[in-house]
Amino acid sequence: RVYEIGKEYYFEFFALPFDRHMNPASIKGVLFDTNRSYDEDSIWEMIENKRVAAYGDAQYVVEYLNPEDIVFLCHRWVGIVAAGEVMGPVKSVENMDEQFRDLKFLTPVPDKQKGSIPNMPFSMVSQVTGKSFFWARTIKAPYLTRDEAMALLDELKKVL
Repeated sequence: RVYEIGKEYYFEFFALPFDRHMNPASIKGVLFDTNRSYDEDSIWEMIENKRVAAYGDAQYVVEYLNPEDIVFLCHRWVGIVAAGEVMGPVKSVENMDEQFRDLKFLTPVPDKQKGSIPNMPFSMVSQVTGKSFFWARTIKAPYLTRDEAMALLDELKKVL
């Protein structure tokens, strides 16, 4: 993987314990931020347009996702609010600083009209997965294996 920290690029080979994927193309689970810190309405754009999106300097992170990956939408100060399967290639919004991939939702999705957002608290995510995550990034490390993602998805469906 290539990471950008500040204005410098770093290359990472598969590093345990955070990355147990022998093949980057393997189906994985990814916790993905809804951009709440910068735009309160980003979550609704993602939900209404059935997509996972990244903006500005972080827009390239959607390129880390592959079709069939399971994305868990993480809404800051709330928890996981929905999950979906990545569909198709990376797309861009013309005249916008945004890249996205389409999603097929695998859970019920929040309804903007209801006000409160059903969620799985972040503490429960760590409890279910047995992992702690670096929550300060758009894509939360570590990735989940397919089996871990399916187990988290099953628990998320019970909560939502």
